[in-house]
Amino acid sequence: MLRSLQAKLEDRTFELEDLCLSALNWDLILLRYLRANKFDAAKAYEHILKNVKWRKDQNIRQLVSTDPDEILGINVREVLKFAPHWHRGFDKCGRPIIYKHYGSTFNATHVKDLIGQNSLDPMERYHIWEMEACVRLAYEESLRTGYIVETISAVVDLQDLSMWNVNVDMYTLIKSLADVDQQQYPETLGFTVVINTSMIFPIIWRIIREWIDPVPASKIHIAAGRDEWLPLLSDLFGVDNLSATYGGSCSLPPLDPMQHPYAAISCEHELVEKTGGRDENDRTETLIPNTTIKARMDKETVNGTG
Repeated sequence: MLRSLQAKLEDRTFELEDLCLSALNWDLILLRYLRANKFDAAKAYEHILKNVKWRKDQNIRQLVSTDPDEILGINVREVLKFAPHWHRGFDKCGRPIIYKHYGSTFNATHVKDLIGQNSLDPMERYHIWEMEACVRLAYEESLRTGYIVETISAVVDLQDLSMWNVNVDMYTLIKSLADVDQQQYPETLGFTVVINTSMIFPIIWRIIREWIDPVPASKIHIAAGRDEWLPLLSDLFGVDNLSATYGGSCSLPPLDPMQHPYAAISCEHELVEKTGGRDENDRTETLIPNTTIKARMDKETVNGTG
């Protein structure tokens, strides 16, 4: 299937960077699209063409070098008051870890009012900026370790979520972000752990699950109380990589709503507060060849390369 997709793209009029600004290897990108399309080369090809067009329409190259405050129209710390989120280090497989607090403080309508628009489009644009930052983090961790890192891990904390937080704007925002993740960033979810769920969560999840493909949905783990989520997070992340806020021993600072969400320093390197565009010298010629990558592709990938 990989060779079939490669053949379809032989006469392409776009470059690898038109599809991904932080790519380890062309074949790895193609395999992501094949997995997302059940190894149907024709569907993967159409998906790629649509995504290239979408990225040009969205002007992703410019977006990644834009300050998040400018994207949102307000200081990002104002958004953190209602939708706290942070990048903090990497899990034991090298995936960037994103923490999101969508509990008592989360209110999509308040966020919409803050940014002063009748839609949540700036939040979607900011989410795209976030995804590009996370893809870049995975890329840099791959270069640092020599292992393939293509996916992201997340912890979604729903502590004290109530019906007060649930409204049309919340569902609109979640559906919009889910569509972006699945269509424009296929196969980038390592896993998500939803913790501290309340009695109303099954009602919410029943609606949201309908918007998510069964494959990424299977990577979402739900754990109600600390007795459930602490051993799960410790196993998936590794205690040394888990934020102290959630019982880990990571040396990074605790999660702080007053800190820029992407100003964290990892155990080995840091992502600067503003993610700029790709360095002119850091182009596709520097991609890691297959022969130097230590990690092996998983069984599903190997079975789809014929």
